[in-house]
Amino acid sequence: MDDIPDATARLISIINRGSSALKNAHFDKAARYFKKACDASVQLQGERTLERSLLHHLYGVSLLYEIPFQGDDDPLEFLPREADYYLAKDRPYRSYSKLFSGTVSQEDYANQMEAAQKELKIAWSILENESNCLKEKANTLCALGEVALRRGEPNPERYYIQASSFFESLEGEIHKQRIVHMYPLLVWCRIS
Repeated sequence: MDDIPDATARLISIINRGSSALKNAHFDKAARYFKKACDASVQLQGERTLERSLLHHLYGVSLLYEIPFQGDDDPLEFLPREADYYLAKDRPYRSYSKLFSGTVSQEDYANQMEAAQKELKIAWSILENESNCLKEKANTLCALGEVALRRGEPNPERYYIQASSFFESLEGEIHKQRIVHMYPLLVWCRIS
């Protein structure tokens, strides 16, 4: 039992490093840290805790942005993305898209999107039946919508519609702004 405080301190340190990397748009580092945190937290927190849902969400978001959209017509090029809400406030909008140089194969990109979706679905499976985690649910659904849109899945707007209903239940300007940001995504999903 003496190891638990040390393990908790290590886990907090890993999460802080992942959060800092995510905030500074170092998505590859953030993904590594959040993967470590997910693995380490099982022993401390168990499989299905709200804390673990957040770690899976952050890991999924990091994977989603580790490799930018591969192709000519990024459907989200001029729209806010889920990562924009995690970046440092002094970072220019979409500046992280220039951080990745090079391309990856279609197969590697598809595998990356599948891994991101898997982590986000784990987060959703934990949150789904919680009655008081509306913001976390909405954020996870927005990220799932973005993965679905990037993967070319049918009906990606289902995630955004459900997320907007959660945001509408929340008070505050930031939540109203998120709803405004989702409307172009809903239109894009319906016309594509």
